Amino acid sequence: MKRTITLAAVLSSFVAGDAAAREWRGCSAAIQIIADGKLSTLWQFEGRGSCRNRAHANDCRRAARDAIAHCVRAAWTERWSRKLPGQCAPGSESGSRPFVKGILDTDFGRGRGSEGDQDFKWAVEHAACCWLHPTGGRIQVMVGADTSGDAGCQSPATFQEGFDLPLEPAYQVDCQSVRDKGYCAVRTSGR
Repeated sequence: MKRTITLAAVLSSFVAGDAAAREWRGCSAAIQIIADGKLSTLWQFEGRGSCRNRAHANDCRRAARDAIAHCVRAAWTERWSRKLPGQCAPGSESGSRPFVKGILDTDFGRGRGSEGDQDFKWAVEHAACCWLHPTGGRIQVMVGADTSGDAGCQSPATFQEGFDLPLEPAYQVDCQSVRDKGYCAVRTSGR
């Protein structure tokens, strides 16, 4: 009887320790556009996901990929907004909720506070018209994101040019209008 109680105590402490010791794994992401067959990366960041233990590491990475997908899709849905969507808010590894890190309001090219009109839509138009197609008129742009990393990071489905997370296959941009507004005179970090 005493052995049974001791074994039960050891097993429960092992199970409790396993629940408290969560593992974290991550996937990389890049939000990209393709215009006239040319690719431009707008932002790179990371998703983080947790799971029970190392034996479930792919579950961690799938949760990280899902966090990236929620962030990217919300950012595109709110592309005229001058703030980062709640789904992109950074988290920490002290909880168990998946989160993204490395993408900030300033990454969206908006500058400090509410200055200017530089949002996600602006970033797509700026990259397409000022870098990829600097002399063109109206062009069609594909917008999407790719995830990369170990097993569990890649999406099971792919989209046209290889985007794991499609956002817009045929986004129309009037580059002459973009240039007339002076957008191409604005410098972005890293360019």
